[in-house]
Amino acid sequence: MAFKKGSHIWKTVGKGYENLRTSMVWKLGEGTSINLWLDNWLGIGLIRQYMHGPLNKGEEEMKVKDIIIENKWDISQLSFNFPPFIAVRIASMQIPFQIPDTTFSSLVDHDKFSRAEVYNKIIDQRTHLKGSEWIWKVKTLPKLNFFLWLMWWDRLPHNTLLHLRHIIPSPECPTCPEFNEDTLHVIRDCTKASQIWNLIALPGEFWDCNHIARNKFIFGQKAYGPPEVTLNQALNLTKDFIANQSTIPLLKTPQISQKWKNYSRSYVQVNVDASFVDIETIASIAGVIRNHQGNWLTGFQSLSYATNPFHAECLAIRQGLQIAIQKKFAYIGAEALFHGHGARVR
Repeated sequence: MAFKKGSHIWKTVGKGYENLRTSMVWKLGEGTSINLWLDNWLGIGLIRQYMHGPLNKGEEEMKVKDIIIENKWDISQLSFNFPPFIAVRIASMQIPFQIPDTTFSSLVDHDKFSRAEVYNKIIDQRTHLKGSEWIWKVKTLPKLNFFLWLMWWDRLPHNTLLHLRHIIPSPECPTCPEFNEDTLHVIRDCTKASQIWNLIALPGEFWDCNHIARNKFIFGQKAYGPPEVTLNQALNLTKDFIANQSTIPLLKTPQISQKWKNYSRSYVQVNVDASFVDIETIASIAGVIRNHQGNWLTGFQSLSYATNPFHAECLAIRQGLQIAIQKKFAYIGAEALFHGHGARVR
């Protein structure tokens, strides 16, 4: 679809469409509709992006079903050796069922559209702006947290930003018009800001004060005061900042109470857990099986690849249930933690 032409709203819709298009993931069925190299069917993007060099003739058109021989995965016929994290991921997947291949969006969480997933996807594309979480953990006045956040995301209403939004005609600084006014200029490089910097040996909490003086000059037509006045205001804010460091208690993470769930005499219980880092790192899954009194019967531990923490926990549950079935336990209960929330299966 063409989104380069049209209204501002239509172009914005185009940005959302591109995020939706790149979020589509194949759910493996028969494997007849999924291109082995050019479709995202492992949940890690296109396999082709991890391969360097040309494919053999005919390989680019291969479907996922073409690497299933006698109901087993067989990648030995390919001209490329897959990286271990891809090879193991393929081997850990179940052989496709006799159902059609389907697509779904990774922006859907538990069958519902997730605005949080969309936000995280957009943030992941802006890697140079990541890592702002620390701002809200700083124990200081809320207005300073917000001011730092605006600086980090370059959202201070400086003249360059206002000019880009067609609010004012020029991006020039009102006090030194030979320069365009951006965040760094407002905070450090402007002649008025540099006068304050020259009064101190180390950076202080003057940013908010200087910004207020600048706003009064632009919007209220009030002249800049002496830099010493702004510096004194910044020093007072610094004292408040230091005082808050020792008076504001840290938020404590709520503790989740975990204890043995007593089943009836005929049940065994499977408790599992998983450790997930990222899609290219092997996930660790483990579990124990106990009787109704909590006595240990058997346990397991293995390594596998997963797409996300939820997937890793599901792999752990699947292996735990498979072992319990192999042991011929008739009644089985399984428990795992999904993002801090317990889930029980009987």
